[in-house]
Amino acid sequence: MNSWTVDLFRQTKPFLSPFSFLQYRDFLRHEPQTPSEELLKLRLKSPVGRPVFLRKWGSDPLTFDEVFIEQVYRPVVANLDSCRTLIDLGANIGLASLYLSSHFNCRCVCVEPNPDTFRILKMNFAGTDTQLLHAAVWSSETTVAADCPEAHFSMSKVAPALDGQIPGLPITAIIRRSGFESVDLLKIDIEGAEVEVFRGDLSWLNAVRAIAIEFHGDSRKQTAFDAVMQRFHFRVIEGGHTTLAIRS
Repeated sequence: MNSWTVDLFRQTKPFLSPFSFLQYRDFLRHEPQTPSEELLKLRLKSPVGRPVFLRKWGSDPLTFDEVFIEQVYRPVVANLDSCRTLIDLGANIGLASLYLSSHFNCRCVCVEPNPDTFRILKMNFAGTDTQLLHAAVWSSETTVAADCPEAHFSMSKVAPALDGQIPGLPITAIIRRSGFESVDLLKIDIEGAEVEVFRGDLSWLNAVRAIAIEFHGDSRKQTAFDAVMQRFHFRVIEGGHTTLAIRS
């Protein structure tokens, strides 16, 4: 085997079965150059222990690389001692939720607005008791439309639209629908809409123990995130890709 294959095997050995490794290697060698609706099916080892589906055309393989090879959520696992309940805002196809829930063995609610991405999300959680919500988080109840340029599914954005078909829900409504008495981890990766999450009444933060958030543009400043975290007694930990805040 050449050095690239050996390195890839070492990187993926902890979570990909041997057959899935070969599938993944062959995909990387021959990524589609034109739009395709083909799916790549990979079986993940325990503790995830289930198949996942990626769209071959678009950003799904990059998201897979971020979550499982680069392990961008590793700092969350390293700093959070336990987690029984997880709400994933901007769940995409569910890879972050699979990664986090496999470490914590927690109950999950995945919120994803993009219709085609939600289709793959359902496939990736088929047969589980994970709650899947086809909606977007917003500052108030509304309808939104999702925009996803050139299959960059991980960069899908939403905006209010009179003819929108996707519910926009405030975070309080999402927490209520979850049925969780408290949220041990709120993961937020919503391409700038985090500004909407932190508008208005923030008393919902009293029900949250930890937040893992990816900021976009100057949203950290717009949300006054650090001041808000201090006011609600969260300790902020910088993690590169994701900023973690844990209630003191």
